[in-house]
Amino acid sequence: MIRFKEIDCWRFLISDSITRPWSTPVVPQNARRRQYADYATETGVPQGLAISNILSAIYLREVDEAMEGLEVRYFRYVDDVLFYGAETDVRKAHRSLVARLRPRGLRLHPRGSGKTHMGPLNDPFGYLGYFFRWPKITVRDATVERLLQSIVARFSDYVHNKARRLERHRYLTEERLKEIFLLELNERITGAISENRRYGWIAYYSQINDLSLLHRLDDTVSRMFQRVSDFKGETPSALKTFRRSFFEMKFNPSGGYIRDYDRIASPAEKIAFLAERGRLDPSEPPLTSEQIDARFERYRRRVLSEMQVDEGVVYG
Repeated sequence: MIRFKEIDCWRFLISDSITRPWSTPVVPQNARRRQYADYATETGVPQGLAISNILSAIYLREVDEAMEGLEVRYFRYVDDVLFYGAETDVRKAHRSLVARLRPRGLRLHPRGSGKTHMGPLNDPFGYLGYFFRWPKITVRDATVERLLQSIVARFSDYVHNKARRLERHRYLTEERLKEIFLLELNERITGAISENRRYGWIAYYSQINDLSLLHRLDDTVSRMFQRVSDFKGETPSALKTFRRSFFEMKFNPSGGYIRDYDRIASPAEKIAFLAERGRLDPSEPPLTSEQIDARFERYRRRVLSEMQVDEGVVYG
């Protein structure tokens, strides 16, 4: 049986009664004011808003449920759709999706538009940062490169800003800065859990079967330490790996290898965590419960937002 794949990138349109994108356009941060009109649209949700995913989940719930009942494997993320199966089933599912979207004022890009593709599953194709060369499922080279660049940036920040941090936070020592750097790097590698949700590169790309990629990532990170004199050119024994993180995140997320922020609940636990990460000056007055919560939440949100950037999926 020939297996076929379908990738449909269709524009998500929503009624003006929910949003008026032309009055609140979302534009790139470095765009000039005279360029704002280029990003305004007459319909739809402004590009780049996280609410797009939530609105599409609500608006398309019945469509998703119906499509998942067909004889294909169906996936959707906001306005990106992938389904695959036997050729006849894929073509039938395509017609079904078109028919179900039409009453909702939505449509797919036409075949040949560069946005909709149909063909054998073993033809290489990409989807949301993944790259499929059946039966191998891996990650796009550009996405891997973006992850490595973010890790290189952390090494660079550590090396070039160490003196400034020691001057600013006199309660820290060079040894403590090394410990904090490794703790935060480990968490960037493993990802984390918060509010029962999994965050990070490994969590997002947990469906790959290209384990050689994980070995290459670990080797690359290990070589980065060879350029840092503070670590004497050696890989720390406490450095965590993408290889183990992959299996822990998939099969044993609560085993302790992955940081679970939901387990840091009491003020005492939060104080201990903040002190470990160098976020508390021993000489400052005792913090109230509200101050502890606020400082912990600021740190947690920053860490998780950086992990989401690593995932490499930007909607808009």
